[in-house]
Amino acid sequence: MRSGGKIMNAIQQALLALNTLYDASTLQEYEKSLQALEEQVKREFPGFTIAHAVEIGTVGAGEERYQHGGVAHVLLPLREKTK
Repeated sequence: MRSGGKIMNAIQQALLALNTLYDASTLQEYEKSLQALEEQVKREFPGFTIAHAVEIGTVGAGEERYQHGGVAHVLLPLREKTK
Protein backbone atom coordinates (compact mmCIF):
# COMPACT_ATOMS: atom_id res chain seq x y z
CA MET A 1 0.00 0.00 0.00
CA ARG A 2 1.29 3.47 -0.88
CA SER A 3 1.88 6.08 1.81
CA GLY A 4 -0.62 8.92 2.21
CA GLY A 5 1.82 11.48 0.82
CA LYS A 6 2.48 9.48 -2.33
CA ILE A 7 -1.24 8.91 -2.87
CA MET A 8 -2.00 12.60 -2.40
CA ASN A 9 0.78 13.54 -4.82
CA ALA A 10 -0.60 11.13 -7.43
CA ILE A 11 -4.10 12.56 -7.01
CA GLN A 12 -2.77 16.12 -7.23
CA GLN A 13 -1.02 15.26 -10.50
CA ALA A 14 -4.21 13.66 -11.83
CA LEU A 15 -6.22 16.77 -10.89
CA LEU A 16 -3.75 18.92 -12.85
CA ALA A 17 -4.05 16.54 -15.80
CA LEU A 18 -7.86 16.90 -15.67
CA ASN A 19 -7.44 20.67 -15.98
CA THR A 20 -5.58 20.12 -19.24
CA LEU A 21 -7.96 17.44 -20.51
CA TYR A 22 -10.92 19.73 -19.88
CA ASP A 23 -9.61 22.14 -22.53
CA ALA A 24 -7.64 19.88 -24.84
CA SER A 25 -9.46 16.56 -25.19
CA THR A 26 -12.77 15.12 -26.24
CA LEU A 27 -15.61 15.09 -23.76
CA GLN A 28 -15.50 11.28 -23.70
CA GLU A 29 -11.79 11.20 -22.81
CA TYR A 30 -12.27 13.85 -20.12
CA GLU A 31 -15.30 12.08 -18.59
CA LYS A 32 -13.50 8.72 -18.56
CA SER A 33 -10.51 10.23 -16.75
CA LEU A 34 -12.75 12.12 -14.31
CA GLN A 35 -14.73 8.98 -13.43
CA ALA A 36 -11.54 6.96 -12.87
CA LEU A 37 -10.12 9.62 -10.56
CA GLU A 38 -13.42 9.94 -8.68
CA GLU A 39 -13.29 6.22 -7.94
CA GLN A 40 -9.70 6.52 -6.68
CA VAL A 41 -10.64 9.45 -4.45
CA LYS A 42 -13.56 7.46 -2.99
CA ARG A 43 -11.19 4.59 -2.15
CA GLU A 44 -8.25 6.59 -0.84
CA PHE A 45 -10.00 9.62 0.70
CA PRO A 46 -13.53 8.69 1.79
CA GLY A 47 -15.62 11.75 2.48
CA PHE A 48 -14.06 13.79 -0.34
CA THR A 49 -15.13 14.46 -3.90
CA ILE A 50 -13.76 16.31 -6.92
CA ALA A 51 -15.09 19.82 -7.45
CA HIS A 52 -14.69 22.17 -10.40
CA ALA A 53 -13.59 25.73 -9.73
CA VAL A 54 -14.38 27.83 -12.80
CA GLU A 55 -12.59 31.09 -13.51
CA ILE A 56 -13.95 33.60 -16.01
CA GLY A 57 -12.38 36.96 -16.71
CA THR A 58 -11.37 39.33 -19.47
CA VAL A 59 -8.02 39.90 -21.10
CA GLY A 60 -6.95 43.03 -22.93
CA ALA A 61 -8.75 46.32 -23.42
CA GLY A 62 -10.92 48.02 -26.02
CA GLU A 63 -11.55 46.12 -29.22
CA GLU A 64 -8.75 43.67 -28.33
CA ARG A 65 -10.61 42.60 -25.17
CA TYR A 66 -11.89 39.02 -24.99
CA GLN A 67 -13.27 36.66 -22.38
CA HIS A 68 -10.92 34.10 -20.97
CA GLY A 69 -11.67 31.29 -18.58
CA GLY A 70 -10.39 28.11 -17.15
CA VAL A 71 -11.24 25.33 -14.78
CA ALA A 72 -9.38 23.88 -11.83
CA HIS A 73 -10.21 20.52 -10.28
CA VAL A 74 -9.87 20.34 -6.50
CA LEU A 75 -10.65 17.95 -3.66
CA LEU A 76 -13.61 19.04 -1.56
CA PRO A 77 -14.96 17.48 1.64
CA LEU A 78 -18.50 16.19 1.21
CA ARG A 79 -19.51 17.56 4.59
CA GLU A 80 -17.92 19.16 7.58
CA LYS A 81 -17.01 16.79 10.40
CA THR A 82 -18.74 17.42 13.70
CA LYS A 83 -17.11 16.88 17.07
